[in-house]
Amino acid sequence: MKRETVMRRIDVVCRIVTVIALGYALYRILPLERPSFFGPIRYDYDLGLSSPDGRYKIAILRGDKSAIDDFFYRVYVFPSGIFSNEPGKGTEVSLTGIWNEDRYLVYSGYAIPSLRWTSNHEIEIDLDDLYDQVDLFHPVPEMDPPVRDNSSAILVSLALNKQDNRNVLP
Repeated sequence: MKRETVMRRIDVVCRIVTVIALGYALYRILPLERPSFFGPIRYDYDLGLSSPDGRYKIAILRGDKSAIDDFFYRVYVFPSGIFSNEPGKGTEVSLTGIWNEDRYLVYSGYAIPSLRWTSNHEIEIDLDDLYDQVDLFHPVPEMDPPVRDNSSAILVSLALNKQDNRNVLP
């Protein structure tokens, strides 16, 4: 092969790699909604529940992919200062801003979560479903500013095949 042809091919490969890297960097930086293989997903705000001391707030979103899939749920724990404008029940929410911050996400799955604050810093999520389809569970969410000691940490427990009348359902 001629040197010119080899250099052109290297140039084309470098341009393609650069475009892919820039696209990925923009996807990670910009607060855009994550794409879905099944098409657009509708998220509705379903429930907000303040901690007993008022420092934190649980927020639940219900996702709907229409006829393609079942409802699924996303449970977040926010510091009260971040979650100041609570949307009304059933309000459509796009996964931008704080909803795109996975550090506040503690549960994501198809099983309907029933939950409650068991103390100022402890949450119990109970799943009583035939199939416990848990996509994601974080027992200790990352707070902003970062937790410095155990007195301000939020601990989340997940109990399977359990019902508790004190829990709240979305």
